[in-house]
Amino acid sequence: ITAVTGVNMGAVSTCVVTIAYNEHPLKPILGKYNAYADTGRGEYNYEVLLTMDESDVQKVWICDIEPYFASYGYIHTYGENMFYGIVNDDLTQITIPAKQKLGYENIEMVLIDENSGNVLDGDIIVSIKEGGKILEFETPWGVYDDGWWNYSFVTTLTKQ
Repeated sequence: ITAVTGVNMGAVSTCVVTIAYNEHPLKPILGKYNAYADTGRGEYNYEVLLTMDESDVQKVWICDIEPYFASYGYIHTYGENMFYGIVNDDLTQITIPAKQKLGYENIEMVLIDENSGNVLDGDIIVSIKEGGKILEFETPWGVYDDGWWNYSFVTTLTKQ
């Protein structure tokens, strides 16, 4: 160990070091992202966090992806605005099952058609590009509740 700060190395005979994510298979895509979304309510620039799931190495949690609700404080630290996705083996795609709950009332993340007119069955697909530096939503998506919804046609995440 070199360049140690904040620790008196001579006074302690043992210590415990935790190396987070060192061997985790999703390490290249975990972390903070700058997000851009072109939505039905305007354009948003915001921050999104991708974090691992403690029990499934193929599952990633996408925190604060819905910008409108995040701007009003519905965020992952309060148990809201967290959606999971399943990462394929070669780390090129995340599949987000639709119909997951936002955590606020009965609002769901949904797949939509190109005209934002219909909620579709299926999954939301995110492409992983440049080794995890860029994540692009390939399908329009939104959050939906009883006839009103926010929708996003373009969503791009750039790793910080």
